[in-house]
Amino acid sequence: MLAITGLIGSGKSLVASVVREAGFEVLDADSLAHELYRENADLRKKIAEEFGDEAILENGVNRSYISQIVFNDEQKLCLLESIVHPLLQREIEKRNPPFIEAAVLYKWQDFAKKMREVWVVEAAENIRRERLLKKGMSQSDIERRMKMQKDMGHGTWDMVYIDNNGLPEVCIDFSKCLIKKIQHL
Repeated sequence: MLAITGLIGSGKSLVASVVREAGFEVLDADSLAHELYRENADLRKKIAEEFGDEAILENGVNRSYISQIVFNDEQKLCLLESIVHPLLQREIEKRNPPFIEAAVLYKWQDFAKKMREVWVVEAAENIRRERLLKKGMSQSDIERRMKMQKDMGHGTWDMVYIDNNGLPEVCIDFSKCLIKKIQHL
């Protein structure tokens, strides 16, 4: 399994789209988490116990309600992650896709060591802010999320850095080169 990771707004989805276009499955950890919220009654129950009934909707979790809580309180974010992440990691391992896209990989040190390679998409903070504003996020939401997301750091696994500070075409071309490399292994 290979991983695509990076800070919010760095361009993980762009790289994942290039990988998908090359014919590989990319499991999006965030989408999988939302699938688990919808389908796993025990998970919803644990979240309701910790965050209140307002945290649960008929089709999953109340994302805006939970976001307001966890992106303003690091302890609450850790609590949510302690409930969701172990289940999420087990489900990823069960599905065993060729690629995963996971912003939170830097928090999963042991899990990340299982990756054949980790592709870290990087972009300067001002560029990431601009991208997120264009996607419709509010300035305050961007600030809260960036504050809670730490620097990716350097893991003990094989990391390949993808610079996404310039034109998207440069990032796309570099990603295609990485794909060709792994196709020949």
